[in-house]
Amino acid sequence: MPQVADPPDMETRIARSAADDPANDLHTPGWVREARQTMQTAPVDYFRVHPLRYWADFLLALSLAYTAATVYLLAPLGSWPQIVAFPFAVFWLYRLGSLVHEVCHLGHHEMRTFKVAWNLLVGVMTLTPSPFFTRHHRDHHSQRMYGTPEDPEYVANVLEGGNWRSALGYSLYMLVFPLLVFLRFLLAPLSSASCGRRSSRSASTRALLRRAGFPCSTCSASLPS
Repeated sequence: MPQVADPPDMETRIARSAADDPANDLHTPGWVREARQTMQTAPVDYFRVHPLRYWADFLLALSLAYTAATVYLLAPLGSWPQIVAFPFAVFWLYRLGSLVHEVCHLGHHEMRTFKVAWNLLVGVMTLTPSPFFTRHHRDHHSQRMYGTPEDPEYVANVLEGGNWRSALGYSLYMLVFPLLVFLRFLLAPLSSASCGRRSSRSASTRALLRRAGFPCSTCSASLPS
């Protein structure tokens, strides 16, 4: 069976797409072209990963976030320890969760232990594992989608300037979103269990076809629904 190379990380894909498509320069703002040229010719590798910095940031945030959260949850309601612990817990939990951005930008073979540790100790515990974020965030960085109606992280697609109804709707959505994430975790295993037997064989066959180099359309067409 032929070996299939691992997909390149986000930075490599963007650089290749820009280099392989000369038409990109016609639609790319001047400051973007200048920034890209500066980064390509700079003596510093801005995309180099420093594991020590990642681990230090992660372990510091993990210790402070969970310590402050523990104090907040165990302290008597309305007590000074609880009041003091609240802002620390919010800040460091946010910092800890925001590391998902770094996790999703790591290459397939980069810092695997770090990615597993973050997902087990943070992603699962907060119902925000990195697979929920990686794909659409990388699409957000692609030149084809960035700042367009297809951009999954472009707030202008869901929030209209000067429209209070849009702002209210967006605020309500953000309040409900944690519940939607919880329901996704609850319903996904149930739906997987109900259709697992029926789909396991076809899914395995599709995976084998993909590894053999067949396109996804061939995989779908070769299998009964």
